[in-house]
Amino acid sequence: MAESSFFILDQPISATEIKSFMCRVVVSTTSPLTQFAPFSLPGTPSHNTNDIIPSILPEPSLSTSIKAFRKAARERGVSVKLANLISFDVTRNEEQSRTLESESVKRYVLPNPEHYFEELMKNENYSRDVRALLEKIWPRHAYLVTGFLTATKSAWKIGGSQNSKTALKATVPVSTVLPAAAAGAVDTGGGLGGSSSSQQSDERAVAEEEIFAVRYSAARLSYKPSASKTLFTSNPTIGPPKRAKAYHLAFGRDEEEDEDEEEIDWDSDDALEQFKAGSVKKNQSTGADVIISGIETDELPEDRDMLIVYD
Repeated sequence: MAESSFFILDQPISATEIKSFMCRVVVSTTSPLTQFAPFSLPGTPSHNTNDIIPSILPEPSLSTSIKAFRKAARERGVSVKLANLISFDVTRNEEQSRTLESESVKRYVLPNPEHYFEELMKNENYSRDVRALLEKIWPRHAYLVTGFLTATKSAWKIGGSQNSKTALKATVPVSTVLPAAAAGAVDTGGGLGGSSSSQQSDERAVAEEEIFAVRYSAARLSYKPSASKTLFTSNPTIGPPKRAKAYHLAFGRDEEEDEDEEEIDWDSDDALEQFKAGSVKKNQSTGADVIISGIETDELPEDRDMLIVYD
């Protein structure tokens, strides 16, 4: 099994989060503070992960004088054809890059995260918060923080670009215009199209320590048959490490991928629509970044009519 990747965050996180960051369950791999569990409300007893297991933060490894560059590109598109008369094509290309120069980088990696997760789930407050988070999001899976990278006295160069093209083509057969088409006559047609592009770049320097990349394992609700009135019981579990694809900005990205090993990419709107439609095939029109697989239907309660299986 390939080692899990460190996903570069959209915005670095303050070092004040370091002690309580390990084993949080988050919804977004690149913006982990948007939704996460556990969460202690002001004025209530704290139940962060380091409150439950004080020694949860492992000793970091240290690297000095770091220079790193990462670049990721993604192409998505859709092509629609109606009765061989009208075709509609949309393509969008996105590119991102990050250049980091840092005086020092610390690497925190949690050994045996399954054990820590099981121990944390024995805590009533942690278990309640994680379950509540997984039950209110769809699909009912998130990510468990199992490691992260921090940088001190760092300089960043951030670049990005977007290009999109739209084309509408219409073809009118001559036979629909003339009672009897003359021999050799060709169909008539026309079209509309447009394109747009944008680029941006920023530079920033930070003296303080910050979390800038995170590694994850999948976290989800697992359903089992029950003899109670609910028919099924759910239990939060964690699965395999989250691996980065070619369009992710990450350290430790998989350069070679097994064609037979597919995973659901819920970062794509196209993927979500195909899931709703019950598709289990690659959408060739969007390229290799949209992959639907591992979906299994089962008899579940009305509000949980799909079982997502992660291999």
